[in-house]
Amino acid sequence: MGHRTREDAEQAQTHAYLADPSVVIDRTGDEAPTQPAPAPLPMSYEQALAEAKRRGVSKCSDPALMASLCDASLQTLVGAVAPQLVWEGAQKKALTSKELLHLCRTDAIAVSELMWL
Repeated sequence: MGHRTREDAEQAQTHAYLADPSVVIDRTGDEAPTQPAPAPLPMSYEQALAEAKRRGVSKCSDPALMASLCDASLQTLVGAVAPQLVWEGAQKKALTSKELLHLCRTDAIAVSELMWL
């Protein structure tokens, strides 16, 4: 269904709009569709650290265990990263502490990319 000229194509679009104006999209073609808002984290980094210190790492939840890992030894394993930002990125990607530790051992760049999620 090609049109010979640009004017023919514009006229066809105008006729289609006049026939059914409810089909209008109010964004330009290069705009991305809106993404749903990210789910809030189950607890803050500070709350997770407090839980790990209060209950001990053997009895705390996985987010608290991950916060303890990030706070204590993340920079030794990976290098110059921000522990809180890595923890927040790992929580957003729904990683477990074990998966984060595996990433620390195998792919330091992937760990640093968690800071930017």
